[in-house]
Amino acid sequence: MLDSNVLDRIGELVQQGGIYEQKSGNDDRYDEFLNQFPAKDISRLTLDQYCMGLDSFPENFCWWIERGLEKVLGRYSPGSARGHILYKDKDGSIYRNQKIVHLEPDDALKYTLAIHSVIANADLAEDISWIDSDAEIYKRADVDEIVTIGDGRKLRVLAVYHPDQILPMSSSEHIGHFLKVLGHPEDEIPKEEMPASR
Repeated sequence: MLDSNVLDRIGELVQQGGIYEQKSGNDDRYDEFLNQFPAKDISRLTLDQYCMGLDSFPENFCWWIERGLEKVLGRYSPGSARGHILYKDKDGSIYRNQKIVHLEPDDALKYTLAIHSVIANADLAEDISWIDSDAEIYKRADVDEIVTIGDGRKLRVLAVYHPDQILPMSSSEHIGHFLKVLGHPEDEIPKEEMPASR
C-alpha cells in the first residue's frame, strides 16, 4: 500500500499549481504533432512522412514518436530503428521487418499504418484489452496476420493519442510495478504480456 505521507505530498504539489497540475498534452509541440499527424489520417502517410532515415521528412511520424514528444510525454526508445517496422536505410533503401520484406515498400507501409491507425483510434470509452491480442489487431486493421508492433510501441501510440487517459509509460513491467506500489492487488494485475489491460 502507498504510504499516506506520499499521497499527502502529491496532494500538496497539485495544490501548488504550475507544472504540477499541467496535463501531458499541454504543449505547443504536442499540438504541432497532432496537426501534422492526426489519428484519423495515419493510414494516409507517405514513406517520407512515416520513415526515419536518409532523405525523410525532417520531423516524420517515427521521429516524433521517438524523439519529438520526449519533453511532452517522456522518453520512448524502441531499442533500434527496427522497432518502427520500416525505416530508410543508409543507402536510401527501405528496411522492412523480415516478416514483411516480401511486400513492396508502399504495401509494407500501408500494412504498418493500418496497425498503427487501429491502435491510435481505439475508443477508450470501451474496453481496450483487445490491443493485447495480435489476432484482434489484425482483424480490426483488416490485414493479414503477419507482424504487429511491440508492446512498448502499442503503449506509446496509445499515450501519444490519448494523453489524458493513458500514462506515458512504454513498459508493461513498469506499469505493473506502479500498480503494485499504488496498492493494486498483485493477483489481479494482468500478465506482463497484456500492456493495454494493465
